[in-house]
Amino acid sequence: MVHSKAFRGALRSPKLGDLVKLTGLGSLGKPFKSHHGVGVVHEIIKSLNARVQYQIKWLKSDELMTLHKEDLLIISNVD
Repeated sequence: MVHSKAFRGALRSPKLGDLVKLTGLGSLGKPFKSHHGVGVVHEIIKSLNARVQYQIKWLKSDELMTLHKEDLLIISNVD
């Protein structure tokens, strides 16, 4: 049996070009994954008064969403 930590992504913040997927969707996971697939970090939005946000372009649906670091799991590093 493979340990659950084997499936965790990188512990660093996402960078431009990283492949990511959403974490913690519960019952919405399968429908979301089948509609959107995985995404690419398209833009990093930094502001002085708010948390850093990541704009994700979903590869399958070609939609853009803005999310926080804790919502994302890095699948493939750009490095």
